[in-house]
Amino acid sequence: MIPPLVALECDPVRNSRAYGRAKVRVPCSCSTEGDAMYPNRKLLPVALAVGLLASVASAPTFSQTVSGGPCANFYASGFQLPQGQVDAAVPNLARPAKGAITTDPVFGTCVVRATQHDVEPPTTFARNDYSRREPFNADMSYFFVYSDGGYWHLYDANTLKYIKVLNGPAGDAELQWDPVDPKKLYFTPTNGGLKLYAMNVDTGAITTVADFTGKLPWPSAAHVWTKSEGSPSRDGRYWGLMVDDANWNSLGLIVWDTVQNRLVGSMSTNGNRPDHISMSPSGRWVVPSWLDGTYAYTPDFSRRVQLHHSSEHSDLGVLPNGDDVYVSIDFQANLGDIFMVDLDTGVRTDLMPTYISGSATALHVSMKAFNKPGWALIGTYAGTGPHRWYMDHLFALELKANPRIYNIAFHHSNVAGYWSEPQAAVNRDFTRILFNSNWGSSSDTDVDAYMVQLPAGAVPASGLKKRLAVYDSGSTAAPSSSPAVEPTPATPASSASNGPAANDDDSQQTANASNGARWYRLGDTAGTMKDPLREHRHAPSGASAVDATTQRRRGGERADSAR
Repeated sequence: MIPPLVALECDPVRNSRAYGRAKVRVPCSCSTEGDAMYPNRKLLPVALAVGLLASVASAPTFSQTVSGGPCANFYASGFQLPQGQVDAAVPNLARPAKGAITTDPVFGTCVVRATQHDVEPPTTFARNDYSRREPFNADMSYFFVYSDGGYWHLYDANTLKYIKVLNGPAGDAELQWDPVDPKKLYFTPTNGGLKLYAMNVDTGAITTVADFTGKLPWPSAAHVWTKSEGSPSRDGRYWGLMVDDANWNSLGLIVWDTVQNRLVGSMSTNGNRPDHISMSPSGRWVVPSWLDGTYAYTPDFSRRVQLHHSSEHSDLGVLPNGDDVYVSIDFQANLGDIFMVDLDTGVRTDLMPTYISGSATALHVSMKAFNKPGWALIGTYAGTGPHRWYMDHLFALELKANPRIYNIAFHHSNVAGYWSEPQAAVNRDFTRILFNSNWGSSSDTDVDAYMVQLPAGAVPASGLKKRLAVYDSGSTAAPSSSPAVEPTPATPASSASNGPAANDDDSQQTANASNGARWYRLGDTAGTMKDPLREHRHAPSGASAVDATTQRRRGGERADSAR
């Protein structure tokens, strides 16, 4: 049984209404012009907005060496990524052949077409799955892509040679590379089941990492997953997961320790399923995201803090001091700010505005560069209003007040629907990026994956590091770096409320005039506007069988109905 679909906001980009992650759309009436999209916002004059962020400055010198791959000999001595707000139109370039090196004429970076879906086995499209999932393995020798019919395909990340279809995972199978073993790939049955598997991608051998059968508080548990947008802790040990029954009724949330093979904590949801759930990189927090609020819970679910009053495109990463950080966009704020919240201190920092003199943009965030803490990869698309510097390209955004910005590449995707969104994802060292593009066509499925390679120091270090305190599931004591957090309510919100109630007690905000950034305490709920550009991905298709053929068939059915 497929669960009932829940209507989301009207999307003026495609003048339709999205239902869950299934991407089923029906027509709706909504404005696509100027301020009608954002009635609560205040617009910045262009000159003021340009002056708000760091100006272009000379970048530090670094080695131009690129480790392997088609761009190994690309960068000349003295190369630096353009820094600051570089306002340039999208260059008019012909679609490159697979493997051909393309120089981004504005930013000077090496861009390579990594797949060719009309020739290779991936049919209809071959694309990076999502910005919150790292496509590259531990030693940068492989990457995977998703294609029509629910298939996952493996490529050589250095020669770009097509290797094979992965026989096992299919559809929404929660693929995650092991952080150490370059051959190990974790996955679940389609839309979650009662087991977590590991595959050796060279041999195809599959082993069971965790079996949840009979070990959860809910006897009717049938599907255990993140809803395809979550990740384990950076060491692969802790997994934050949601649990549904066979009819897709939400039962609860759990944290699972794969080292001790045990349940760390659980919380009932009373039928109120989050949009997605993820573990923080350190394992100190589990972060479910409901449409009316995103929260960080301690792994035993005894306490929580509110990170956002909505559920927008976002990701979880690491700051230079080792704290976990949440980065998202606030479409309800006056300036449409990209912002961050330090999960371990509870402080919000606005990083940059996106509402500038009638302009706005959709975007994705990728925070998988754990070895380059303090940076986020931002990929913008579907901009509205006059063209602005931040539109239609990928850039690195520093995670601090008055951040540095390093421009990386234009994605050339003329977004015609979900499949053609760039959804760029970065690797752990911020040296490789995989993104999607239809390269200027009007098709939503004529899409391939493209790779950007960068020298190791192109995105510089940001601040000093400290020892990263990792959560130990053997103790229920709060991490010493935790902020003051509220107890988790004894009874979660009912399904009618669409999520936990906001923590209004933490809504106090203070201004920091010395650096021009606004700082908020958690729980700020300024504005009531819903994000008109937000996207959700897949909804449960009802598939639960482990059999790969069944998984692929159901994955294909979902893909055919616009994933």
